[in-house]
Amino acid sequence: MTTDMRAIEKFGVIVAVREGVLLCTPIPEEGHDPEDWTEVTAPESQEFLDAVNAEFGTGFTMDQFAGR
Repeated sequence: MTTDMRAIEKFGVIVAVREGVLLCTPIPEEGHDPEDWTEVTAPESQEFLDAVNAEFGTGFTMDQFAGR
């Protein structure tokens, strides 16, 4: 993936934002590349989204996701 990626260690994931879509994958074991990127459709909390927003300068809110 060529998109800028950031680890959100508190939540155990690496996240990326591509064309306005929030993607995530679990933080892999040391020495392994991230795999299995999935679109976030039901974030676990606004606290998670706030951490993403702080990293990327985005403005995600819970009501923007189809799974909520």
